[in-house]
Amino acid sequence: MASSVDAGVAPGRCRDDGRVIDSERPSRHVPVEDRAQVKAFASELKALFDSVGMSQGAFCRVNPTIDKGTLSRYLNGKRVPRDRWLLDRLFALRVEAGTPLNDQARDHLVEL
Repeated sequence: MASSVDAGVAPGRCRDDGRVIDSERPSRHVPVEDRAQVKAFASELKALFDSVGMSQGAFCRVNPTIDKGTLSRYLNGKRVPRDRWLLDRLFALRVEAGTPLNDQARDHLVEL
């Protein structure tokens, strides 16, 4: 939402201080359109994450390409990752722990 200071600045344009107002920048995340499907994915992703036994902070320290805020948004369904790297990393952690998912469970998560 633009403030009164931003009045007169067209969406997608920069203010004098260089900040973009209501930008049309492309998102790095998949749009969240189907809430039921997103909730199902987030629930399964959270269960998989919890099964790894790491805190969000610990996971982010060993996977510095993601920050805690983004991970949290993925786990609570506010964002959906664009690609599979997070699932693949969680699958790999399960294998490293000696508790790999069976093919049916992996396929189910990938197809959500």
